[in-house]
Amino acid sequence: MGNRVDAQGGNRVDAQGTAGARILAIGDVHLGRRPSRLPVDALAEHGLSPRDLGPAAALAGAVRWSIAERVHAVVLLGDVVEDEHHFLEAYPALRDAAKALVDAQIELFAVVGNHDTEVLPRLAAEVPGVRLLGQKGTWESALLRRGGAPLARLLGWSFPAPKVRHSPLDNFPSAWREGRFDDGAPAGLATLGLLHCDVDASASVHAPVRRAALAELGVAFALGHVHKPGELTGPRPVGYLGSLSGLDPGEPGQHGPWLFEAHGNDWSARQIALAPLRYDRVAVEVGGARSKEDLELHLQRAVDSYLEALDGNQDPARAAALRVELVGERALDRAVLSDFIEREGERRPTVQGGRVWFAETVRDATRPPLQLAQWAQNDDPVGLLARRALALGAPGAERDALLARARGHLSARLGAEHDLGALGDGELAELLLHEARRALEELVQQGSAT
Repeated sequence: MGNRVDAQGGNRVDAQGTAGARILAIGDVHLGRRPSRLPVDALAEHGLSPRDLGPAAALAGAVRWSIAERVHAVVLLGDVVEDEHHFLEAYPALRDAAKALVDAQIELFAVVGNHDTEVLPRLAAEVPGVRLLGQKGTWESALLRRGGAPLARLLGWSFPAPKVRHSPLDNFPSAWREGRFDDGAPAGLATLGLLHCDVDASASVHAPVRRAALAELGVAFALGHVHKPGELTGPRPVGYLGSLSGLDPGEPGQHGPWLFEAHGNDWSARQIALAPLRYDRVAVEVGGARSKEDLELHLQRAVDSYLEALDGNQDPARAAALRVELVGERALDRAVLSDFIEREGERRPTVQGGRVWFAETVRDATRPPLQLAQWAQNDDPVGLLARRALALGAPGAERDALLARARGHLSARLGAEHDLGALGDGELAELLLHEARRALEELVQQGSAT
């Protein structure tokens, strides 16, 4: 049956009138840490400061979204602060967020990560309504209720100290493994585990856990610690939420909290783009560029396409730090490219479509032009490979024969479990041509060195 929206503000209600739990899960926030590689003075000209684009702003945005969407609960997956040394800077933002949620009658649960073993317990003691799960490294369950009826069950474990070398699952209650809980709620109630841990890293000092062991529990798990968001799919998703907002160029792409929605005893999870700052890579194809003006045009088109994609996804990012890579076969002199890279690296942030973007780095990843027709005249490995590359680019009997040989070779190497039938001739030819060009570049380089 389809879902409808209740008249009181957005809680999902199925056709039988039963509300499913809606929980906003927030990964590593790292309050007190500032995003790196920002041109602070230049951004200030556009009214932006590192604080406007950092973790505190991201957390405030997640709280506003939670209140507007009337979720049932918010859960924090640890490492809410960068470290204890940033207490005076980080704690007020955390306390304000907690009070805003409690005042809006949204329950706030948390598990402690390796960065906040002192801060989160202090928050729970100071703000009534904040509940820590699994203190002192002991598993704990809690029921999320509405109108006295249980909506969902939460299971949590917290770091008792900044370093934990054993797996938190070592003391996971055996009764829970069998689906037996002593909270009076039905065993089949939608259950969500909350855990800050290091998956498949046996030597880690940050609560190492085997992914296979998590999967064996048959429970959905929202995980903290790793800053790259994972794939939270299936009826019992298990994966990392990622950092709430990207903190450096090594954390590119979309960031934000995840909305977990209960459907019976299963869950669905989707990421909500709320980060005020994005780090991303933008590839600029320069193959057709014949002047520095062409390069500028190609860069602007690539940025336009990138910003249009953000608009299409309704991404609210206020700023984008772009790692620009010039790619393709260059026709321009390297000196022209070098001058362009230097000038673009010094470009002031630009306002476009209500967002500020700037080139965090500009890198030359172009390749030299390949003289296929000339090399094809050679009677050596370079000539043979060049002739085959030319054949792959021109439909005909020779190309068909090369593709057939490639399919047979790949099938023999990859085995029957890999279906090459879904790979069209055009895609296979493009793949082979890409590899042929790489091999030619290496062969020519080796010949020049010799």
